[in-house]
Amino acid sequence: MSPHHFTQEDRIKLEAFLEAGLSQKAISELLGFHPASISREIKRNSVSGKYRARKAQERAEFRRKEIERTHKWDYEKLRRYVIDKTIEGWSPEQISGRLPIDFPDDPKMRISHETIYLIAYADERWGDLLTPYWRLHRKKRKKRGSAYKNRAPIKGRVSIEKRPDEINQRTRTGDLEGDTVHGAGQSGSITTLVDRKSLFLWAAWVPTRHADVVAKSIVNLLMPFKGKNLHSITFDNGSEFANHQNIADTLGINTYFARPYRSNDRARNENTNGLLRQYFPKKTRFDTITDEQLQRAVEELNHRPRKTLNYRTPAEVLFNSIIAFQP
Repeated sequence: MSPHHFTQEDRIKLEAFLEAGLSQKAISELLGFHPASISREIKRNSVSGKYRARKAQERAEFRRKEIERTHKWDYEKLRRYVIDKTIEGWSPEQISGRLPIDFPDDPKMRISHETIYLIAYADERWGDLLTPYWRLHRKKRKKRGSAYKNRAPIKGRVSIEKRPDEINQRTRTGDLEGDTVHGAGQSGSITTLVDRKSLFLWAAWVPTRHADVVAKSIVNLLMPFKGKNLHSITFDNGSEFANHQNIADTLGINTYFARPYRSNDRARNENTNGLLRQYFPKKTRFDTITDEQLQRAVEELNHRPRKTLNYRTPAEVLFNSIIAFQP
């Protein structure tokens, strides 16, 4: 009698033999399986009393995947890694993509992001532990049409359309995008700067959005990198960046401005601001955030793997880059 499992070909033959009216004993002799195996296969995979090879194969494959999934999750080292990284704010896709980098010689340290989702949704214990840390909703942006029309033009503003191709192609580090994230109830803002190539983030709390205050915060963040492969900043059109020329002169860089209503012109900054909101949600008063809390969040984001970086972290890409900053 055959010791192997039923294959799709075996199931097709079994269906044909049953349709022909053969007994289970006769079928067992023809297929080389024990009669009990034939009986068990028919019982497990019949639908409404009828055995169909295609359905039987689908059911068998599903059960096999469930077993494999359970076996993967039973590996404590892998399970601990998934849980720890989830608590740190990593997505299932980031965790899955990072595993081959962190454990190149351990084939047991592999799990797909789909499997992580399935485990969480299939078992309430793991779902209650993992899902609260997942980013389930995207931030909705309000249209700012009338507000932009009433703004005074920013003196010396250079449009992104005049930005060199070298910046557009993201071939080097040192070309940044800048914006501000606002706290609830006039409680201050966070100035954010993101490197276009590495996605590395700098951030600082400011009490107001006055142009001189924001400019000072940017200069303080970037002064350690002055003259060390720092090239440009592309800003949002907010009036808080009206002192851009002072920033450019102090740091020895060029400044550019995104086109109105084109958030995609600063997509990396917009996306990173969304990640920062995981730590400081929309109704958070920013005057209650300590600098230590803010920098801890920045540190975690800079050491979180990104799919667009082939699951490297922004810190790894920035500091391992050929033209990396050398503070």
